[in-house]
Amino acid sequence: MDFIEISNRIYYGNSAINYFYSFTSFIITICILVIIKTLSINRIIKIADKTKILFDDLIDYITKVFNWHIYILIALYVAFKFITTPKIFSTVISYIVIALGIYYIIKFIQIIIDIVTQKTIKEKGGVKVDKTLIDFIARVIKILVWVIAILIIVQNLGYDVTALMAGLGVGGIAIAFALQNVLKDLFASLSIFFDKPFELGDYISVGKDSGTITKIGLRSTRLKTFKGVTLIISNKEIVESRVYNFRKMEKRRIFFKLRISYETPSNKLKKIPKLIEDIISNIEDVNFERIHFVKFDDYSLVFNVAYLILSGKYTKYLDINQEINYQIREVFEKEEIKMAYPTQTLFVKKY
Repeated sequence: MDFIEISNRIYYGNSAINYFYSFTSFIITICILVIIKTLSINRIIKIADKTKILFDDLIDYITKVFNWHIYILIALYVAFKFITTPKIFSTVISYIVIALGIYYIIKFIQIIIDIVTQKTIKEKGGVKVDKTLIDFIARVIKILVWVIAILIIVQNLGYDVTALMAGLGVGGIAIAFALQNVLKDLFASLSIFFDKPFELGDYISVGKDSGTITKIGLRSTRLKTFKGVTLIISNKEIVESRVYNFRKMEKRRIFFKLRISYETPSNKLKKIPKLIEDIISNIEDVNFERIHFVKFDDYSLVFNVAYLILSGKYTKYLDINQEINYQIREVFEKEEIKMAYPTQTLFVKKY
């Protein structure tokens, strides 16, 4: 009996040569997978050495996933392509390989998402970005990836995903209507995260309220007011309102009115612009801008004064404003210039 006759002999529906091809492909597939795993890990280690990103979790994941039971399963899938097997057997093997392949790909994507999330939080130092918001975004992305993976698996099992998508769409609309207020706040938090109108530690004003931001959450933002009270404002309300961010202020322009008594003589009235200019110009970190006698009011002569503080700090403004007020008071007392206050003159006619 020669080699050709032996190789063509049929055993359980397959020739000997087909079994040989199947066994050879099984061994070659395992060798290729081992080489791919080794090259992948070495490549990731080189990238990790050049960057600040920690790939330890990724390397550990690849080491755990690509082990012998995965090698054998994939190698069997390839080997069975060279021999005839019962249809149900090959179908089950195909489904298992597809499901496991998608599962491990999704897990791999999740590791990447976790690495990016950790990198973002680490770069921001946990101060400028709320960790809860970043974790929420990462969790939403993971859920979307799993939904897509499940739909792919269902489609490969031979089911029509169109009807399923339609059902999910109707259910999603119903859920959206029921949770519309919550969703508005969540989308508002995403808007705040990407647009960055303010950060933790900023002093902002929203409507009639103001305070220092202590937390930017998924549904609300917390402010610590000047009185020390914690104020909770929904993110939706913040996005729809005008927000003044005082921390980003580099300079502060101040405008105020001086009301002088009508009894003040004209010669003293003309001295006021020079007196005010000298007071403001001699204060550090302040630029004098203008002063003008603008109108005769009901009970006073009105001067408009403007100056620029070369700092955005609120306490700095209070200190400078206080010093200017003290000096104006002292100079006016020395020059005998009287400030006005609301008064009325009543004329009584005798008959």
